[in-house]
Amino acid sequence: MLCMLQPVVAAEERKQERSPFTAVRVSENRAIVVVQRDEVELVSIDELAAESILSFCCKTYGDQSEKRFAEDLVEVLTRMGSEPGETVKLVKQALDALERRRQESLTAEELLADLDAFDSLLRQHWSYYRAADADFDAAIAELRAECKQPMPPHEFARRLMRIVALGIDGHASVSHVNLPDGFARFLVEPCGDRFVAFSPDRTGFLDDDHPFIDQSSLESVNLASTTTTARSSC
Repeated sequence: MLCMLQPVVAAEERKQERSPFTAVRVSENRAIVVVQRDEVELVSIDELAAESILSFCCKTYGDQSEKRFAEDLVEVLTRMGSEPGETVKLVKQALDALERRRQESLTAEELLADLDAFDSLLRQHWSYYRAADADFDAAIAELRAECKQPMPPHEFARRLMRIVALGIDGHASVSHVNLPDGFARFLVEPCGDRFVAFSPDRTGFLDDDHPFIDQSSLESVNLASTTTTARSSC
């Protein structure tokens, strides 16, 4: 078990949306968080037990509890009588064997069961399912064909996120998506209903023959050569 002081990161114009974590998910009333790129179980924040915080969120926000814990932590702690300062005291511990098992590859049966549940949620509970021209059926069928072999949970989550991204809801997301380190060394700007990729200094397109980002441009440009490892801001 480890105790540490962690800055409460805030966007410049949205001070209430601050968090010492870069990712959060809730598993069986336990908070699994990412702190300095390490995924750990949260024990407490400023002497408040993580279980108590999650219980408060559940009672106060109902089915929005996990979202409020992840996105509005300052408000949550303040309402619990423990308004955070610029830093908070975190107590965390390594994930146990059961949780590590969940990070291992999912079997084909597990993948297909999860995909069926995901498909059902999209159709029955996503308000924007019919609001776009996206072919969700084809995307899910393609992923279903890939689920015949074991797949790590984070990779499966990324595949699900790609399906969600076909829709028009920019706030929709998939929990437990661990993106690789790095960032694109080019800029992207909207142009009508399409997107243009150009050089960081804005002197020209990333690819003069394929200025718009689409399948042909992705095939013509070696994106591996245009990414670099992200540097720490500390």
